Amino acid sequence: QSGKTTSFMSVVSAALDNGYNFIIVLGGRNTPLYSQNSLEFEDNFNYAINEGRVNVFSVDLPEGHLSDIDDLPISFIEQDSPLVPPIPVISIILKHQDHIKRLKELIKGNRHLLHKINALIIDDEADSASLNSLVHDCDESAIYKEIKKLRNSLPRHSLLQYTATPQSILLTSRNDHYSPEWV
Repeated sequence: QSGKTTSFMSVVSAALDNGYNFIIVLGGRNTPLYSQNSLEFEDNFNYAINEGRVNVFSVDLPEGHLSDIDDLPISFIEQDSPLVPPIPVISIILKHQDHIKRLKELIKGNRHLLHKINALIIDDEADSASLNSLVHDCDESAIYKEIKKLRNSLPRHSLLQYTATPQSILLTSRNDHYSPEWV
């Protein structure tokens, strides 16, 4: 165990304390890793969830459906009443092109919130599927392309990559949006 989950929780807590109100966790390519991340976030932020200070959202896999992403309470970021404070949202999604695309479409459908969103994107196992595996074919792989579009849909965001094998990320072209030079 490398302490990755502990680091996730610390970074997310610090981000919430510093004005980030939308945390997106690309929680893994497979259901077990995704489910583990979802449970960890729910357990670690249970106190804040129960007090209504944060909303943790994930699709219950494998029973859940892609359309469940449409239920993400992004509107909690902006409350109409000054008496009701905004509620930050933590969204754990499967690192799959369809899930990322659905989230991006939900964000674009709420354009009126974009000026209020300070997002943190956490990519778990950033060396797995996030990098462009088709770079030598002068093309973009599906997950890479959707992460790029997701980032482009959020005018104010930071990206944090987690991996136990950073060599692949460090060898990324300096012109790539996933290069450590830009991220």
